[in-house]
Amino acid sequence: LSFRAFMKVFSLMVDKETAEKFVVIPAGSESKLLEVMDVDQLPVEFGGKGPSLGRDDFLKISLGKYETEAAENIQKTTSAENRARHNDALAGVSASRDEAMQDGGTLVNGVGAKLFLSPSKDEVPLGKFMKDTELVIPKNQQVKNNRHKLIWPINGWVELDPTDE
Repeated sequence: LSFRAFMKVFSLMVDKETAEKFVVIPAGSESKLLEVMDVDQLPVEFGGKGPSLGRDDFLKISLGKYETEAAENIQKTTSAENRARHNDALAGVSASRDEAMQDGGTLVNGVGAKLFLSPSKDEVPLGKFMKDTELVIPKNQQVKNNRHKLIWPINGWVELDPTDE
């Protein structure tokens, strides 16, 4: 089975967009590659000035590109994590339960706790925690209108069930 025949069968097995990414160029027509590739990137075996496929240069360049892309992705992830931490700090919440505890929080059982947006006495609760839910509130905080500031998992205020306090 020729390579050209293999590619025809392959193109039937993949979606059109993927099949269009592959181009089969017959021997002796390598110059057509220069229509889609820079001469400095095209390996010398195909008429370019790029690194030879049979040498380590090609692998070093390919690996270098991969490592550069990986480093950029790590930098993007780190940047996103830093923005998330900054936003958490602005909202007055911690990123994790452990972090909230290290920052001086007290772990409380949230069953029966009512959730509020503020310590205002006139505010209607947003809801009530019905299942075992771990909440972290600051230690030794000034309780305002029987409401505790939440520092994890979300920003807000809670009225704890009196039987759990």
